[in-house]
Amino acid sequence: MKKILLIITLAIFAFNSQAQGRLQFNQVLTIDTAITTSNSNYIHSNEYIVPTNKVWKVCRLFYNESGIARAQFLLNNIKIATEITSIYSNSEVFWMKESDTIKFGLKSDINGVTGGFLVSIIEFNIIPE
Repeated sequence: MKKILLIITLAIFAFNSQAQGRLQFNQVLTIDTAITTSNSNYIHSNEYIVPTNKVWKVCRLFYNESGIARAQFLLNNIKIATEITSIYSNSEVFWMKESDTIKFGLKSDINGVTGGFLVSIIEFNIIPE
């Protein structure tokens, strides 16, 4: 009997709980940038920041280069993919909240190597309840 009451109580609380807001489609964003190496250290792109009251659904990360450089993707300065060579495309979708950042890095022992980065993002507005 106690188990049944506990289950019913939990179910009532679960159905009455409120989310922090709902999402409304805002726009599709494409980040398209290139980095050219100048030494054997990582050269980083600009940082892209999720605006206030927005969330990003990152659908795809692409990287393309001839295979003589190493690339990395950083989310909030944490490497989510690193030492990538040649062509790369992720298959995982991930979400970024307000003020999260993403940037890209490229390094090569040869100066003047250019790598291209492309990110497909769906941006949502957070609508308060």
